[in-house]
Amino acid sequence: VSGMVPAVGGGHWVWGARRVLPEGADVLLARLDEAGTVLFARSYGGTEPDFLNFRTLDDGGLIGGGFTRSFGANDWDAWIVRLDGAGDIVWQKALDGGEYDYLAPPRPASDGGFILVGETRSFGEPDGWLVKLSDAGELVWQRRYDMRDYDRLSSIVPVPGGYVAAGYTTDSSSNQDGWLIGVSSTGQFMWSRTYGGDGADLLGPVGNLADGGLLLRGTTSSAGAGGTDAWLMRLSPVGEILSSRTYGTGELDYFAWPRLQNDGSLLVAGYTVDETTGKEDVLLARIAATGEVEWAHAFGDPDLRDWALSWRSGWVAATTETWGAGDDDLLLLRPLPDGTCPGLELRDVALQVDTFYPAVRSHVLVASDTNAAIRDTDAVPVELTLTQESVF
Repeated sequence: VSGMVPAVGGGHWVWGARRVLPEGADVLLARLDEAGTVLFARSYGGTEPDFLNFRTLDDGGLIGGGFTRSFGANDWDAWIVRLDGAGDIVWQKALDGGEYDYLAPPRPASDGGFILVGETRSFGEPDGWLVKLSDAGELVWQRRYDMRDYDRLSSIVPVPGGYVAAGYTTDSSSNQDGWLIGVSSTGQFMWSRTYGGDGADLLGPVGNLADGGLLLRGTTSSAGAGGTDAWLMRLSPVGEILSSRTYGTGELDYFAWPRLQNDGSLLVAGYTVDETTGKEDVLLARIAATGEVEWAHAFGDPDLRDWALSWRSGWVAATTETWGAGDDDLLLLRPLPDGTCPGLELRDVALQVDTFYPAVRSHVLVASDTNAAIRDTDAVPVELTLTQESVF
């Protein structure tokens, strides 16, 4: 399972990967009703690995960003696919720079069309990449941002005067820091900041808060309980830290994208690693507006792998080896407000909470236009039948 989003009109879209022999992987997409029943399922891809993550659109459809090897002119081309509400392809494009290119799910741009962030290795060292497409998928502009030896942008949100994109950057000594960059609506560089300590510090999705600030989640080994902790930060629109906390057990703890509640608290789903077996268990937690943990639960067979990647509109989507056929099946559950689920055995998790103020450094970047070629691809959706069963 890679993600889940609410569908226009009710229910959800859920997606992930479907293995294709001998070495391929297609994109698996399913539409669910409000009770979690599969209405239809389709796969998109070819004989090589293909991957997409999706975002919902106001017209009821989806738009996805990722990569393709099946339809690329080179080994790894960026891939963008727009679907209607029935899962039919409206248009599909590949961006080919000559080497590895990847784009995250497009976001509707403030001036129309779509804005995308990702990574390109086609124009030198791995760089952060920003691409603007029209509503019909035509290329408007593209630009790369060279920070260090390895740079990657994974998400972008609108702010007054432009956008803020988040990701991470790695220097020649393999030191990893979280990275934020501010750009104008046309992709012109405005500001750049890194956030990090002595360990590996990664920032993932960035989201807008009602007060105009930014919410980021990531992981850090620079502070906290030890090992790798989940990390939550609230920032001003120009990247100034308002609060920063880590959450951990001393092993590896990960939060998928948190969901802000009306009272200012956060619902998070993710995973925590068992200290004895080294396997992931699903982690569900509620974080108060003050940053403290109200409750945290985990479940799963300690000898198998189970992890959650989404908690949307009351439903948690997870990948499981414990239930189903035992080979990375989709698990859907609807917890009660306290995080429990009838029939499911949970264990409480003591998440240590620590304040972490990383070193913040401002940088001036080299930003330059790129010339990746855009072209149509010819993926054809394949109807699938998914087997469902109640497990608790």
